[in-house]
Amino acid sequence: MTKRIDADLMENCRRPPGELASSAAAFLVSRFGPLAPWWLQPEVLEKAIEHQLAPRDRSGIVVLDWFLFGAAIPHEAILLHAWKEALHAGLGQGARPVAIVSCETLSPTGAVETHGRPWTLDQACFPANGLPGTSACHLHFPTPLRILRQGALIHQPKLADLVVAACRRTSAMSPSDGQNDVMLREDLLEDALRRPSRWCGRRLELHRFSARQDRDVELRGVTGLLHLPEGPGYAWPLLAAAHWLHLGKGTIYGMGQVVVEPGAIDES
Repeated sequence: MTKRIDADLMENCRRPPGELASSAAAFLVSRFGPLAPWWLQPEVLEKAIEHQLAPRDRSGIVVLDWFLFGAAIPHEAILLHAWKEALHAGLGQGARPVAIVSCETLSPTGAVETHGRPWTLDQACFPANGLPGTSACHLHFPTPLRILRQGALIHQPKLADLVVAACRRTSAMSPSDGQNDVMLREDLLEDALRRPSRWCGRRLELHRFSARQDRDVELRGVTGLLHLPEGPGYAWPLLAAAHWLHLGKGTIYGMGQVVVEPGAIDES
């Protein structure tokens, strides 16, 4: 692969990295594109990253939720290193390099912890103005929720649909035997079917680039709010865990996150 190098680019390339301004380094990276990691010195790439993350332009910073479960937790350091290597190699069709700026550990309430340690899902917080099971709340799905019934997307999910999806998700993480899981699922489903719920949302597609298929892949889902005027009933611990586990298809891509918001919706 060849690339035309003009006079300005040649002049900047001859300068020592220490003399380059961050903006000049960003210019070099943009001109070289995917070839930048191979043609430019690491100091130039670092200056370009500093330029992109300068206080005057922090809109490029993306917050990434990264969850580790069960057997993966002891290997956090190795997995984080793998993340850094993959991000350095580049994301998307243009293989754009990305750097991790900082890492923070979250508590079961979602607050940042200075010295975080692993915790179990039964500690997950369920925000409520009163008793979790009977207090009015609404479930917000900011990312596409993709739950299927007989191969078709559920466009207006009900509380019972979420209970089935949450039971399926937690059972994959639980060491308990299957018989108890089935009995618990039946009790929770019966309670969920009795509780009023109303969905307000729309279709939403997630587009991601697949390097293996060398094309954009579309993942269809829905986004919106599920209103629970009488609360979620016995399912509230499941929904608290679902905030971290996510629900439905495509959870590995961040789809199906549940955000519990206490209180009823004012529809006046």
